Amino acid sequence: MRKHDKYEDRCISMAKTEAGRPDEPVRVRSVDMYVSYNAEQHFTKGFHRTKSEKPAPVLRRGQTFAMVANLSRPFNTQTDSLSLFFGIKGVDRTSYNKNAVAMVPVSFTEGDTLATNAWGAVVRKSEDKSLLIEVMTPADCIVGAWIMDLDTKLRSQRESPGLRYTYPDLIYILFNPWCKDDTVYIENPDLRFEYVLMHVGAIWRGSYQNLRPCHWKYGHFEENVLDCCLYLLTNVGKLKLPACADPVLVARHVSAVVNSSDDQGVLMGNWSQNFAGGVPPISWTGSNAILQQYYKTKKPVKFGQCWVFAGVTTAEHGSVTNRLDAPARVLAVTQ
Repeated sequence: MRKHDKYEDRCISMAKTEAGRPDEPVRVRSVDMYVSYNAEQHFTKGFHRTKSEKPAPVLRRGQTFAMVANLSRPFNTQTDSLSLFFGIKGVDRTSYNKNAVAMVPVSFTEGDTLATNAWGAVVRKSEDKSLLIEVMTPADCIVGAWIMDLDTKLRSQRESPGLRYTYPDLIYILFNPWCKDDTVYIENPDLRFEYVLMHVGAIWRGSYQNLRPCHWKYGHFEENVLDCCLYLLTNVGKLKLPACADPVLVARHVSAVVNSSDDQGVLMGNWSQNFAGGVPPISWTGSNAILQQYYKTKKPVKFGQCWVFAGVTTAEHGSVTNRLDAPARVLAVTQ
């Protein structure tokens, strides 16, 4: 993992706690997820979650990320073992939900490569009481909020439960238009920027004889929006977890839950001229205010018409699938 070389000297932080005993499993004291560095590598630095007071990793599937585990004593590859556990938030470790949990042994073999079609982890540098670990998520893994545990054992005590450290924050894993093995891959970098990273766009609305552009702010990087999109995936309509790995099924689900007629979705439609008790559709200029209100109240936002549904869906694609980073843009909304 040569791209991390320039970070090794300054990134390896020493555990300052009392060293553990050699006859007990090494204890993980803390984990540094290099949120800013990984966000730069994964093109997720725009997400509010990576820059908040308590930043959380926002990653893309099918791409490696770096982390450092700070230990109670130096790791002994002859006597110690280390595994990573990943699980979708709210799913039990023993779950049989397909691909919702993963146990990942950490390799200490120098030069090991990590394939994009499977979970994997390898130590790239060991220094005193710290390990620099490169981790791969599969290119078809479930998008959503994950938890991570680090489990340590003595090799001589394989039946022992060992010790467990739980990383205190959620880890967000999104679709990856930069990964050739991901279904949503886009080869053209200009199109990737337009469909994934652009936070504003134009929606053409009206009739085919009288088209006019509507400036729209997708707002998919704003505070709470990523969490709102995940809420819509798993709580509204309750898309089954294995389906959350498939961008086509996610897109269909998003298209449904934007409408309040489906399981108390995001927007209530209104094609009359009476907008009492809500906001006239023509007043909306972006998705962020709509999604913020919905996430706060968990009730449909009043009101929307065709282009508003389209803008929020894109911000759901752009927010849920762009916010989960499957590429999306509105073409036109006409009569």
